[in-house]
Amino acid sequence: MKIDVIKKEISAVVNISGRFDAIGASEFDAHITERENMNCPVILDFENVNYLSSAGIRSIIKLLKAQKKNGFEILFVSLN
Repeated sequence: MKIDVIKKEISAVVNISGRFDAIGASEFDAHITERENMNCPVILDFENVNYLSSAGIRSIIKLLKAQKKNGFEILFVSLN
């Protein structure tokens, strides 16, 4: 799985591509933990995700809880 984070002025765009399975979820968690305090809304772009497992959903929920705790939202785009 490939993860690119593009920090904008008022948000961070996270482009995800590949399989968001258990291995991808582990990569996602590690990648997001490095940037845990983004202090802005996060836009998750799923345009190039071809598989999403329950482990991937768990990682997304973990990020959602952290964002809500800090008073920010997550927006989902290009869901299939």
